Amino acid sequence: MVHRRALMMGFRCLLATALLLGALGMGAPSLADPPAGWMIDALDPHPDSHVETIVVQPDGKILMGGFFGMVGDVSLPRLARLNPDGSLDDAFDPPAPQDRVRALALDGDGRIIVAAKITDADYIARLHQDGSLDDTFAPGADDIVFALAMQPDGKIVVGGRFTTIGGLARTHVARLHPDGTPDESFNAVLDGEVYAVVLQPDGKLLIGGPFDTVNGVARSGLARLHPDGTLDETLAVDADGPVFVVGLHPNGRILLGGSFGSVNGEPRRHFARLSPQGAVDDLDPGFGLTGQVHAIVSDADGRIILGGLFSWLPVGATDHLANLAIIDTDGDLVADPTLHVNGFVIALALQADGSLLIGGQFSEIGRQAQRWCMGRLTNPTPAVQSLDHDAATRSATWHRSGASPEVWRATLELSTDGVTYTSLGEGVRVDRGWAWEDLALPPGQDLWLRARGYHTTGGRNASISVVETIAELPAGPVLVLHHLPIALR
Repeated sequence: MVHRRALMMGFRCLLATALLLGALGMGAPSLADPPAGWMIDALDPHPDSHVETIVVQPDGKILMGGFFGMVGDVSLPRLARLNPDGSLDDAFDPPAPQDRVRALALDGDGRIIVAAKITDADYIARLHQDGSLDDTFAPGADDIVFALAMQPDGKIVVGGRFTTIGGLARTHVARLHPDGTPDESFNAVLDGEVYAVVLQPDGKLLIGGPFDTVNGVARSGLARLHPDGTLDETLAVDADGPVFVVGLHPNGRILLGGSFGSVNGEPRRHFARLSPQGAVDDLDPGFGLTGQVHAIVSDADGRIILGGLFSWLPVGATDHLANLAIIDTDGDLVADPTLHVNGFVIALALQADGSLLIGGQFSEIGRQAQRWCMGRLTNPTPAVQSLDHDAATRSATWHRSGASPEVWRATLELSTDGVTYTSLGEGVRVDRGWAWEDLALPPGQDLWLRARGYHTTGGRNASISVVETIAELPAGPVLVLHHLPIALR
């Protein structure tokens, strides 16, 4: 006998599942048991409605936001935090947002930016690490915020439906100072909403959405802005439908997902990869996605993971996979039967070990395991990351490859006690990692180096997660110079 509580917990997810299966005409499983590959993890927080954004903290804890009211048997309206093992973090006690949580981001002090209406007068808020409201932060957005991006200087770029912020006219994109006040030096005018904001390493901003003009210039679905909000006219892209998600791939390439059929006149159904200059490249798996892409993440080797509301048929298979797809480094789709989710995949996030967190509106993963609106897959590809210091050259390198999440920005910090860290600056991208030079580290004591990387996650890549690696440098021998009297030299 099925417990009434379980039925209530999954009602909304099951409704979406039934609608999707009917639309796709999908029947009973016809594939064999999964081979060695992606595996379904035990993580099962059991939210009672959809998860729209997922953020991974550097300590491995997982923030989840969306439209749910319960997580397991605990009332946690629309925002919760999990421990790395998937259990609830009882120390996190946020105020209940009044509407769904669409995006989350971590600032340099570990505070949490929330794209949701927590107070009556604002659609964005900031929380302390314990979840308590930071009442000094009140940007005053008059309508929905969909996307967040954190700059190295602590400023926050927001995209959404708003038309004023802090009393200033700002149509759908704005930048905030770290204290939440609007940055008057940044201004861009769009004729449509902004769903995605991605910061490039050079400080320019990629924005995506259902708009057609930026600052009076024709731009359909995607545009690039200079740091002051003026249009970067060197990037001219024309998508014939809305762009929902924007991502960065290694070597500066741009990933697009949405509800389009072509980009710059090239047939690309709902997914495309562009050069940094905006040319559509030859990556086209040809899998004919039947529906929209809403989430994209990539790993350090360049694999691309897509989530959304679609299906595709692997070569030689007799049954579809749905709503989750992985493009391998050779440009081919991974035909692993575990990559089947029976409802809308809204949010994706890669953890430090390469495990894939999935959020959305579904009730089952891999045709085998019940997972109400959130689950995790273990990755068959190992995540490789190490932080090495070379005293002779006064340099450090953060090596990253395999299933490690691809990061668009990296910082290095120094500690003399393993607790308090100070910044050593921004990293420079090198092959398979990031590097720092001309480091002046204090001699004769134990030291800790901490590299942190920022990567886009969540729904529409509108959230910011942080991954870190810490290296301990034991104190080396101190060179003592003995000064001899001149007569003895």
